[in-house]
Amino acid sequence: MRHKENKRAFTLTELILVVGIIALLAGIMIPVIKGAIEDAKIARLLNFADALALACKQFNSDTGSYALETILGGPLSTNLSTNGASIAGWDGPYCRPLSDEDNPFDLVPGGIFFLLAKVAVNNGVQYDLDGDGALEINGPGNDIQFYPVPDTAAKKINDIYDKNVPGDWKSTGKVRYWPGAQGVLFIYLMGGH
Repeated sequence: MRHKENKRAFTLTELILVVGIIALLAGIMIPVIKGAIEDAKIARLLNFADALALACKQFNSDTGSYALETILGGPLSTNLSTNGASIAGWDGPYCRPLSDEDNPFDLVPGGIFFLLAKVAVNNGVQYDLDGDGALEINGPGNDIQFYPVPDTAAKKINDIYDKNVPGDWKSTGKVRYWPGAQGVLFIYLMGGH
């Protein structure tokens, strides 16, 4: 005697419903995941900038001058991590050698990152820290520059450093930002008084 097997297949409607639910969940999760990735990159950049600020302050305390690390597809000029022994008082290295990978938003190898020592008043660090329109920081000092940095990330970084500073977020406070294709982010580290 033969038993009749009862095999039931999914109907086309059921399959379309399952695919639709998966697409809906993916549509909800993708922006959440992208936001979490951007937040992780912001945290990495902030930790790096804070560590670099401490290294710059120690370098300045030891030498009386401002540190210089320029990375443009490889080290161009350094005195914070290497090559500072000829500077009076240098007791480094103050940090590991920097690389273009220190910019978490740079997706292309050979990207750009600068820690600048600006030593002339007319080419020094210039920041309106309190948003009143006057430059409280104008002269020799250190700031750090990253690009490319997306507008959304730059705004979040600004909100962390300068949340109570009035005025245009792109030009006042400890963070400055030049939008556009490059998206250049500047963070004031020290000096310039």
